Amino acid sequence: MFCRECGNKILSESKFCDKCGVNVELVEEPTPVPATPAPKPTPEPENLKPLPDANTETHSITKRSIMHWYFTPLKKYADFSGRASRSEYWMFNLWNALIAFALILIEGGDTTVLAIIYVLAMILPIYAVSVRRLHDINMSGWWMLLSLIPILGALFVISTGCTNSDPVENKYGPNPKLEVS
Repeated sequence: MFCRECGNKILSESKFCDKCGVNVELVEEPTPVPATPAPKPTPEPENLKPLPDANTETHSITKRSIMHWYFTPLKKYADFSGRASRSEYWMFNLWNALIAFALILIEGGDTTVLAIIYVLAMILPIYAVSVRRLHDINMSGWWMLLSLIPILGALFVISTGCTNSDPVENKYGPNPKLEVS
């Protein structure tokens, strides 16, 4: 099986291309027609079929490149419109924390100039992805101002980061879980 976008060979059970990360329709290599028709697959029982939105976000985490979760929000660093999935939000924040921690370790812990510069450079992208995360749960981005309140703000940010997406299209755009990358 080959990706119709980049031509990379992929496994038949894959829903995403390992090379380009795109949700692709699989294109089979030309094969000779068998002499006898293949048996029709039996339909799955209704109770075993996944829910329409089940595991969409989890599946996309495992099939995308690791750096996808860092560079996608950076490409939209000042875009406060649209929606960001939980995966995009949490993975971007995880990458930022790991990079800042690595910079602190590299500098030896006493002077953290590089880490401070990095965090200051990431303020706009972090707020942009946070506002898009609020849009994903159908809240205005102005709610992000609550993050400036000590303790209460942190609890608010964590709770909105953990809330599931609005399952249908809302006034901020389509559900990012259902979009094709």
